[in-house]
Amino acid sequence: MTLHKEQNKETEVQSLWLEDQDADDANDDTPTTNDHFNCFWKKMALIVIIATTCLGFLFAIAQDDEPSNSFKSHLYSSHPSRKNDLPICPIQNQSCPDKYAYKPSCKISAMHQAIHEEGHLALPKLKDPSNFLADLVTFFHGKRISLFGDSLTRQWFETLSCRLGLKQTWVKTMEKSDALPPHLILAKNKYNVTFSNVHIGPRHMKSGHYLGYVTSANQFSSTSKLDKLQDGSACQPFFTSIEYYHVDLLKEQTSDTKNLVKFISNVSDIMIFNIGAHYADEKQLHNLDSDLQTLLEFCGSYNTDATSRCFFRETLPAHFQFKDKPCGEYNFEEKAIACGPTDPNLMSPFNENLDAYGNKFNVPIIKASMLQPAWRWHGHTQSGHKPDCRHYCQDDLVWDLLHESLLTTVNRR
Repeated sequence: MTLHKEQNKETEVQSLWLEDQDADDANDDTPTTNDHFNCFWKKMALIVIIATTCLGFLFAIAQDDEPSNSFKSHLYSSHPSRKNDLPICPIQNQSCPDKYAYKPSCKISAMHQAIHEEGHLALPKLKDPSNFLADLVTFFHGKRISLFGDSLTRQWFETLSCRLGLKQTWVKTMEKSDALPPHLILAKNKYNVTFSNVHIGPRHMKSGHYLGYVTSANQFSSTSKLDKLQDGSACQPFFTSIEYYHVDLLKEQTSDTKNLVKFISNVSDIMIFNIGAHYADEKQLHNLDSDLQTLLEFCGSYNTDATSRCFFRETLPAHFQFKDKPCGEYNFEEKAIACGPTDPNLMSPFNENLDAYGNKFNVPIIKASMLQPAWRWHGHTQSGHKPDCRHYCQDDLVWDLLHESLLTTVNRR
């Protein structure tokens, strides 16, 4: 297809998307986003981004092994001169995906098919689009966030970092242990915890293997420059960091789950865990039940009735099709032929007991069921390759729903 035809197709779909959104807005009185984003663009001149070393490695490592219920990072709290009464400066507006995306966006094809075949996007919209980005920034501001899980969590890390305008830092595998990032050295030496490597990284990294640890942060080179940015400013610079720790199967990661959670708690203010998708057979599903109980028990020890530091995220819905059976989850006994719709009431075996364990151990569960109808958003599969109906295209229309679910869960506390 020529470039001209592609551009016409994108224009057509964008128009259909706006019409679909306006129709919903008229029905539910949801405010539009124009005023919000115009305001953001007007304030863009206040932001100065200094691109140097990654701030994530500069965060102070807590020495106290006991659970703490403070949301504030140690570095952020060490700046008493910060004008916390000032509004947060708008973030640098980035569209996802960027060069870090594992999968490119499939928005155009997914929207085009859904609207022309079903008359609507077949994808939920944000409940409060006018305030969504501001609420997301407010929650992350001044906090260190740790995401722990498999490749779906890695995708979440990538799109969330991009959404918040953060610089990602990936590290290739190294032979010398003393060359590891500080937090991995701490995990290994003090807590006897290691993390498996990521063999499939973002698409701009075409060769080599990468550590099962990635960080993203604001692009400030030093705390003094961070303070300087706020002098005389009408807003305070947005300030946060996110770290991703890779794990597929908990028992293969560590024999001491308590120590693992303790480590994560000491390098972050908010912990978000997920395991599930790699527990692929009956025996492993039995292990998953045991692993979930153990993980959520220790996770819940860092929460109180009023405040939570530790959360668990549901495994995202899958949409594998096997002949005439819309199973959803992957079936190792048969060959998947396509991605397609599944029963909306279908419950993933990875999420079946989560609510019960969450209630028992006081761990808030971040829901992912809103992606049940998003079967078109897995992208196109190359001819001769088995379909990947678990990883989603890295587009804001999909992943903002998960970001919103996080905010909803936090605000329920």
